[in-house]
Parts: sequence; structure tokens; C-alpha cells
Amino acid sequence: MGSMRTDLPVLIVLALVTLLAPACASRSIEATSLDGTPLVQREFPPEREAELQADLDDARAVLATDPDDVEATIWVGRRLGYLWRYREAVDVFTRAIELEPDNPRPYRHRGHRWITLREYDRAIKDLEQAAALIADIPDEVEQDGAPNAAGIPTSTLHTNVWYHLGLARYLTADFNGALYAYERCLAAAGNDDMRVATLDWMYLTLRRLGHDDHAARLLEMVGTEMDLVENFSYHRRLLMYKGELSVDDLIPSEGEGDRALELATYGYGVGAFLLLEGDPDGARRVFEEVTQGEYWPAFGYIASEAELARWPSPEGDAASDAREGLRVLVWNIQRGAKEFDDGPEKALAIIRDVDPDVCLLQESYDIEDERPTLGRWMAAELGWNTYQDVSPHLCVLTRLDIDETFFHADWHGLGARLRDEHGRELIAYSIWLDYRSYTPHALRDDPDATDEDLLANETEHSDRLGQAKALLAHLDSTSRSSPRVPLLVGGDFNCPSHLDWTEETAKVYRSRRSLPLPVSIAFRDAGFEDAFRLVHPEPVQHPGITWSPLFRGTVETPETAERIDRLYLHRRETPRLVPVAARVLPVVYEHDSIPQAQRAFPSDHGCVVIDFEWVR
Repeated sequence: MGSMRTDLPVLIVLALVTLLAPACASRSIEATSLDGTPLVQREFPPEREAELQADLDDARAVLATDPDDVEATIWVGRRLGYLWRYREAVDVFTRAIELEPDNPRPYRHRGHRWITLREYDRAIKDLEQAAALIADIPDEVEQDGAPNAAGIPTSTLHTNVWYHLGLARYLTADFNGALYAYERCLAAAGNDDMRVATLDWMYLTLRRLGHDDHAARLLEMVGTEMDLVENFSYHRRLLMYKGELSVDDLIPSEGEGDRALELATYGYGVGAFLLLEGDPDGARRVFEEVTQGEYWPAFGYIASEAELARWPSPEGDAASDAREGLRVLVWNIQRGAKEFDDGPEKALAIIRDVDPDVCLLQESYDIEDERPTLGRWMAAELGWNTYQDVSPHLCVLTRLDIDETFFHADWHGLGARLRDEHGRELIAYSIWLDYRSYTPHALRDDPDATDEDLLANETEHSDRLGQAKALLAHLDSTSRSSPRVPLLVGGDFNCPSHLDWTEETAKVYRSRRSLPLPVSIAFRDAGFEDAFRLVHPEPVQHPGITWSPLFRGTVETPETAERIDRLYLHRRETPRLVPVAARVLPVVYEHDSIPQAQRAFPSDHGCVVIDFEWVR
């Protein structure tokens, strides 16, 4: 990483204060910022406003000739947006959706404007819908309503959908979801303008996830000479991240587009980089300067606002180190990580980095030498509590107090009643089901197999469904004895979920089809909810793959990609746990040429991390 001066240069502060001066209070309120500040429409120079209004009038005239023309409707919405009349634009895009609910274009544009209006959940919903709809549609150039100086459009339908979805997720701190969207956007980018815009946000996303090495490799794609027609600000931000430009170099020159917009864009890049480089005070000063201005639709302004909205309060920092939520990690650590160089130490480092409250582990086997099982060894290293009993591999590892333990079967299930420092209780189980007759492999090896033959892998050729039913009967008994205590069940199910094997996912994954997979349905019928799918209901956009970061297979027989490690939640009326974030590690798979022993991630299973909030 390049070095960065952490004192905010006077030049950029003065530029921001001058060019982002507070807006006139006489203009109408269009939206509200995350801190409750009214956001008003822009006052354009008279000539510019007349041009924009004339464009809107022309678009309305075209629509009047055919009121059911979706493309003409979208253009009216876009023209309203250029006048900062965003609420009206959303209403127009909604009308376009009503006309053609299977057209991705109005969802893409309405999602963009929901971001502008700080309605991030609505934006994500619209953009995820657009992403699903473009899966079978060829990409196409999207014409600009406000053309650049060269008159050359630089974005497409696909890149705009993925780019804006990545931003919406980034703004809500769903950095794993953002990374997935930016990866799709980068793959679809066909020019340097789209690449630098995507690489910039992707770099920041990777840094927020702690993947600094991968972020540094991204910067190798950025050179000083690139074929750009408009995204100069993102290019300069990337060169700053590389250490090839200073902050002062980012001040836009006269005639470089809208300077207020450019300064908001530059400002967020500087602030975000200062934050990542360990200067939160400098970062906050930049974010505050950006949000003093009037160019509130700029993504740099919006991102700065989002940073400030989740900034920890001094009172919160000083009051207590007590945790308010709950973080749970589910991980099958392959054979106790013994087949990796320093495998137990690598697994422990990952758990320290994730910083969970509860770990539900599988394959917590004896390690080596005089050390005990992996879970017991990590408990000693962390100063935590653990419960494994006589199970050869199932383990509950936790920083919480263990008040009671439950044993179902040495290979298939054990649990513990846990209590946090606020006195809140939950019951957490680690489980494992039969690995034989793996259904995804059966379909991969015989694409013509009938549904009945595939389902027989769950019910006859393996004991997965039988083991699941026995486990659910045990859990029902445990649940009845503690009716008000939330119940979590996590582990290696060795089978996919019916929520992931759908008509939509079958279009993306060759070894899938829409199938009523019985194990996950049995958990659903018993009142359990899939925590990952509660957070990420769309399996195409958020696959949550846990099998396998280690095995790729061959060209002739590729390994299947599946979410076989899951966490289920049986809610209670009060207090109850609500999942608010979900991710799978590792985010970036290591190259297949690296020998197993040398891998940094010491397992063939990815680990699932779910964040919960307590709700009364």
C-alpha cells in the first residue's frame, strides 16, 4: 500500500467549503438525510434549467404519443431525475414496472433513485430483481441522458445493475454482498471508464473486509495511462491508493465536469482511505466537509453520510465493552485442520479475526502431540468455554457462559444453553449429517436422473433424512423444556437446501434443478428458519457457497458449488434473535495450484458467519 499523509490538506478543505456551500433554504425539500437534515432541490443556472426542462418536455411529448411505451416512460423518469425531482421520477419508474413487470430496466433506474433518496432497502430489492431479470438477457449499451464531452456512453444495462447493487449493499455495510456485485460488474465492464469506477469501490470493499492483499492486486490493473472519457475522478482515486498521487493532486481542474460533484467524489475517496490507513479523525473531517455541501445526490456525498451515520458515539465508546448483538460462526474444520501446515493456528487466527460469540464446530478432532481436540485447544488459547463431551468431533466453543448441556448423538448433535453478560439466554447446537450419496454429485454424474432417483439419495441411499428427523425430535424435547429461549442449530448438513435448488438457480448452476429436498423442508416444517436466507433471500445473487474452497475438480468432472453448511433459527416471541447480516468465508478462494498444506484457509468447507440482534 502507498503511504498517506493523515493531515487533511488545507487546499481540499477550502475547495470543499467553497464549492459545496450550504443550499438555499427557499428550495423545496426532496428527501431527508440519514441524520434528519432536509435535502433540497438544486438551483440550476437559468440557462441550464431551461435546457433540462426542455428535455423533459420533449420526453413527455414522446410519451404522449404512446402512454404505454415503457422506454418512453423510463426516459421521462430519467429526465425528472436530472432536474433533481427524484420522488416524481420514482413514481414514473413505478408506472413503467406496472406496464412491464418482467423488464429489468425500470427496476434498475428506480433502484438508482432509491439510493439517491436514502431508501437503501428498497434500492437493494429493486436492483436484486433487476439482476435476476438480466440473467437471460444479452447486455446492451445504455444511452446517456447527460452525455459526456466525447458523446460516448460508457455503461451498459448489466454494468449499471451490478454497479448500483454493489453500491447499495456497500452503503448498508454488506461488504460481502457488495463484493459479489462488483465482481459481476467488473466481469461485464467493456471499457476503462467502467473498470476504474468498479475497481475503486471494489478496492474499498476488499479493504473493509480485511483482504488487503487482494485489494493490492486489484491496483495492479490500474495504470497512469488509461483510455478514459469521463471517470477521471475514480482513476485518480485509484492512483492515490497506489501512492502515485497525493491528496492535493485530486483537486479537479477547471472545466472537468461539475466541480462540486467531482469534489464530493474525491472527498469520499480521501476520507475512506484515511479511515483504512488508521486515521479516523482525518477521515471524519473529510466526511463532514463533504456532507456540508449541496450536491447530496453524489455517491461520494451519500457514502460520506452513511459513514457518519454509523460512526460510533463517544458515549458508546466509553460506556461499556458489553456486546449488544450476537455473532455465530458455523464451521466444519477439515479433520481438525491437521492436513494443513500450522492448521490449528490458522483456524484459530480466523476465529480471532471473525470475533464470534459462539462457534458451532464440526470435525473438532484430536490435533497432534499432547494437545487435546481442536475445540478444547482453541478454548484454552482464547480463554473461552467449550462443550464436546464424548463426541469425536462436534463442539460448541463460546465466550458466553455455559449453564446447561444437551447430548443427542456422538456423531450427529450436541448443544448447550448459553448466557451472555446481559443475562440473555439461547440454546445452540452443533450437528452433522451423513455424507454418503451426495445429491449434487449424483446429478452432475447423471444429468438425466429422475427427481425420484435424486431424492432417494436423501431418503434411502443415505441416512440424512432419518438422522435429521431423529435430531428434530430431540430438539423438540429440548425446545419444550425452554419455550422462551431462542434455539440455534448449525452445522454440516451434507446436502443442499430446497431454498437453493430452484428454477432460477438451475439456470445458473448446471448440477441443480428445482427439487423438494427433504432435509431442509423437514427443518422448515418443524418451525426452523434458515438464517442466511432470511438475510439474503435471493440464492442467485447471494449463493452463500460453503462447498468447497479447497476442491475444484477437473474440467471433465468439476466440483459442484453448494451451501451445505447452514445455521437454523427457531424463534421465540420475546426475547427473540433476528439475523441482520450473513456472510461466508473465505471471500476469495486461493489458487488451485497451491498445495493443500500451504493453504491459508485450513478447511474444505467455508465457514458461515451470522450476526443477530436481540429484539423484545
